Amino acid sequence: MKINATLSDEFNPGFLDKRFSTDWIHLTPDEQRVIAQFAIDLGEGKALKGKNKPSWVDDDYEKIAGSDGYEQENYWHYHCGPTWYESTFKGMTVDLNFNPNGMASGECIHYIKNSNDKITIVGYSRKHIPFLPSDWGDNPFFPVDE
Repeated sequence: MKINATLSDEFNPGFLDKRFSTDWIHLTPDEQRVIAQFAIDLGEGKALKGKNKPSWVDDDYEKIAGSDGYEQENYWHYHCGPTWYESTFKGMTVDLNFNPNGMASGECIHYIKNSNDKITIVGYSRKHIPFLPSDWGDNPFFPVDE
């Protein structure tokens, strides 16, 4: 299935430059190419080698405490390399379905799954930190109203 991927309005010109989430403007050209290739591969309906899962569950599909915000907004993340952990690969990710058996990496792309054929990319992690809670604390995807 072909999936349309776009950048969120906040991610493209954004101000975040942290390990957990770095916005487009602060990414290196190589990091931008990784995201662009991810979008191209999705648009062509290709299977992907990276791990992919909803951000509110663990690899056993058990709910993670403090992750209600991720679930409500349908946040997912895809491990995109380039620092692949080769020994973790057991199977391809097809149509961005849940795949804890894809290859893990230090980097990941955060996205909102709008539908089965449309996603919005909201962030890029240079170092995947499993996992900043959405419901409390310092999470750039869920700012605390002051």
